[in-house]
Amino acid sequence: MRRASLLLITSAAVAAPAAAARADAWAAAPRTIEAQVGIASPLGLGVAVDVAPVRWLSVGAGVGRSATAAQVAGCVRARPWAGPRRALYLGACVSAGGYREPTPSDATYREAARAWWASPELGIEWRSGGVAARVFAGPTFLLNPDAVHCTGADLAGCEAGETWGTSMPFGGVAIGWAF
Repeated sequence: MRRASLLLITSAAVAAPAAAARADAWAAAPRTIEAQVGIASPLGLGVAVDVAPVRWLSVGAGVGRSATAAQVAGCVRARPWAGPRRALYLGACVSAGGYREPTPSDATYREAARAWWASPELGIEWRSGGVAARVFAGPTFLLNPDAVHCTGADLAGCEAGETWGTSMPFGGVAIGWAF
C-alpha cells in the first residue's frame, strides 16, 4: 500500500509539468496588450487590449490611426476551432473615426468627421511563452454613408459619384504580450 501511494505521488509529480506544458494558452494568460497594423482594418496602426473571459471568447478594444484620421474600435472574437496554442477565430468589430478618400478629381475628396464601420473578420492566432500573434482579414462596411460629404474644387462631380469606400476588404497583423 505504501509503495502504491509513493508510485502514485511520483507519477503525479512527473505528469504535472507535462500537463502544464500542454495547458490552454488563453486560460493561462487571458489578457493581451498588442500592437496592430492593417490596411483598411478597424484600427489601422494602433494598440489594443484583449481579454478572454473564457477560453473560446475574447473581447477587446483599442485606438489607432488610419491613413487619414484617428480610430477607435471594439471587437469580439470566438474561437470555435482551437488547440492549446493556436486557434482559428471568427470576429466582429465596430470602429469609428475620421474618413477621407480621394475622388477622380485630384482636388476633391469625400470625407466624414465620424464614420462608423462594421468589420467581420476571420483570423488565425498563436500564443506561446507570453507572446501573442494574430493574422486577420475580412470585409468592412460603412454604416453611415449619409455622413460622407464632398470637399474641394469639383463638388458637382463628387456629389454625383458613388462613395467608393462603403465596403472594402481589410487585413492586418497583431503582435503582443499575453499575461
